[in-house]
Amino acid sequence: MMKKSLKQMVRSGELAAGTFLVEFVTPGIGHILAGAGCDFAFLDMEHSGFSEETVKAGLRFLEAGGIPTLVRIPSREAHDVARIADIGAEGVMLPLVGSLEVARAAVAALKYPPLGRRGVALRIAHDNYRAAPAAEALATANERTVLILMIETAEGVEQAGAIAALEGVDALWVGHFDLSASLGIPGEFEHPRFREATRRICAAAKAHGKGLGRLVTGEPEARQAVADGFRLIAWGGDAWLLQEAVAAGVGVVKGMRVADGHDRAEEQHAAGRIPSPTSIPVSEKKEEVHRRQVTGAKLNEKWRVGAAHALYRETGDFYMLLERFPGALFDTNGYVFFATEDEYLNCPHLIRGARLNVRGGIASIPGYIRVKP
Repeated sequence: MMKKSLKQMVRSGELAAGTFLVEFVTPGIGHILAGAGCDFAFLDMEHSGFSEETVKAGLRFLEAGGIPTLVRIPSREAHDVARIADIGAEGVMLPLVGSLEVARAAVAALKYPPLGRRGVALRIAHDNYRAAPAAEALATANERTVLILMIETAEGVEQAGAIAALEGVDALWVGHFDLSASLGIPGEFEHPRFREATRRICAAAKAHGKGLGRLVTGEPEARQAVADGFRLIAWGGDAWLLQEAVAAGVGVVKGMRVADGHDRAEEQHAAGRIPSPTSIPVSEKKEEVHRRQVTGAKLNEKWRVGAAHALYRETGDFYMLLERFPGALFDTNGYVFFATEDEYLNCPHLIRGARLNVRGGIASIPGYIRVKP
């Protein structure tokens, strides 16, 4: 049984955490998310390729675990809104809402008369096939359903106040990537224009007592979202979370030394399956460029990235060290000096298989190439 409905979550203003489903909808997904402590699920149709039949089954799987679910449909068409509601979606989310007219049409498509124009069908999935007097059934459905509109364009930001004021709209959801692209600053979530747009959307939702949600991919982003006023927080997505967890575990295994004393990375390098250090360029960029591209980067006097001999993946990325040690300091030779003795001593535990040099820096990480700047 669900502890709290999606409508109750939105109205309460309390913090609720869920996750984004874009790849996996299996019979156990509801219990898996419940075991993880999720309050809700965000089931996506816009980018997943999930069919209505898949979503209909998925809603039952999630219901089995007591997980209220909102479904993002791939359009703003009335028939898509109504069909998803008919198959049992508690919450319906529309993408790219940029006008009051679209918002009004969405309310009309989701709600039964007298609040809207949704075609009546009773004793089907949305009411659990239960018989009830018609007037009571329609009122119950109108009360149960939650309409969430995505504000993710510059036009939507301008209309956010009017959209939030509309009766029948329960929450606004910031589509951060699309919004940044619409503003001409794709992926620049700390840019003043993006921050101002977010502020305006949050203010509109707060002024009219509407819920406010967004997706986050890490703790700093989540903390900023909560500080901004978001109370429906979707943490990451199923495919990304699985990949990250598997990558961490595989990295541990690959970092283990084999019986003959050689680690896997050294064997791969000797076999030519990892590029030689000389084949990976070390970029020389101005400080402001690197500070935009690599959050937390500390640069040496030659404007090179100082990251423990500049650690690279095969693709040439050097983000791993900076993510694990955002406060690390670098000397003019690119060696890492940790801020505290504990960080130095815990390095092998924080980065499995890491070897330390005598200067307090990371000498090597299994699977990574060392390039001296």
